[in-house]
Amino acid sequence: MQPAVVAVLLLLLPLSSCLAIATAGTNGSSGNTSCTPARCGDMNITYPFFLGGVQPLYCGYPAFELTCDANRTYLSLTLRQRMYRVHNIFYENSSLVMAVERTFAGDVTCPIPDFNVSAGLALLPLNISDTNKDLVFLHNCPPGQGRTLTPPCANNTYISERPHEEGKPPQGIPVNCSYVTVPVREFQGRDPVRDYGRLISDGFQVEWLAKPECGECRGRGGECRFVEFSFRCICRDGRPCPNSRGKQHLLTRIGNLLLNSDNQYGNTLSSSRNQNLGRRRKRKRSASLVGLIRDRDGTPLASLRKEFSMTSSPRTHIFTYEELDEATDGFSNERELGVGGFGTVYKGTCLSVPASSV
Repeated sequence: MQPAVVAVLLLLLPLSSCLAIATAGTNGSSGNTSCTPARCGDMNITYPFFLGGVQPLYCGYPAFELTCDANRTYLSLTLRQRMYRVHNIFYENSSLVMAVERTFAGDVTCPIPDFNVSAGLALLPLNISDTNKDLVFLHNCPPGQGRTLTPPCANNTYISERPHEEGKPPQGIPVNCSYVTVPVREFQGRDPVRDYGRLISDGFQVEWLAKPECGECRGRGGECRFVEFSFRCICRDGRPCPNSRGKQHLLTRIGNLLLNSDNQYGNTLSSSRNQNLGRRRKRKRSASLVGLIRDRDGTPLASLRKEFSMTSSPRTHIFTYEELDEATDGFSNERELGVGGFGTVYKGTCLSVPASSV
């Protein structure tokens, strides 16, 4: 696959996740469809994963959609279909075993992936465990760069091994060599020179960041869902459970806050003071939002950043309220563009990015 094509596909993956989130938010509004665990072969699939086409989209994180084909489970949001097969999910320690499936190139007798496995997972909220080892396959290299595979592969392919270090490329690769890195589990007495194909098919271990909300929700008899960018705990009657840690969509809460503020001002202010309503509302909105978007520890936007970190690219910048307030000149009336689906739309200018809508 050409590098330019790979780059374009990597850019499209976050967009597909956002589309899935939007659809999940729409479909999840009724609260009537259950997220009963699904099965693919012997595998039990439940939150934060969900089985596409079987469970509603809000039954898990968009990035954790799975596909079932002939009783085999695959990650759905990948550059190629059936790219990663999921062997097992361990919910108790937030890990799973998966393997590269298909997508081999070149000599059919040498089942070596044609891409770096860690790069293929870069946009998913999964970390390759440091308990793995890396097999490094070198192509088109001069002799002596590693051990020769048995049987020999085309393109002067050699193999070397190293402990897995997340985010660190192998060292000492000659400039004129090409290489791919594949994580595998312990060798268990196998020689990678001869058994690399089996080691690759046995898979490697990955981990996701566990959150306590779902366990607490299930302890109350609720059902875990992911709706409108946030976690929701849904009771058996289809409504949010009392004391649920799942929070309303931030923009919805802002809209409700502003509506309540308008009603309060309309009932309490005299007509002689209406000319100052806009300025006072702006101050009240600023003070209220600072409290609204701070977590218990005082960190702005902690909840929203947490949810975005599970669904979007690590390069995506989540603006704080203070940044938006500055970019829109205090949400000035002169910056208003109109009314959107979640409230008033403003034109904002940030120092680090071009003009955009807020």
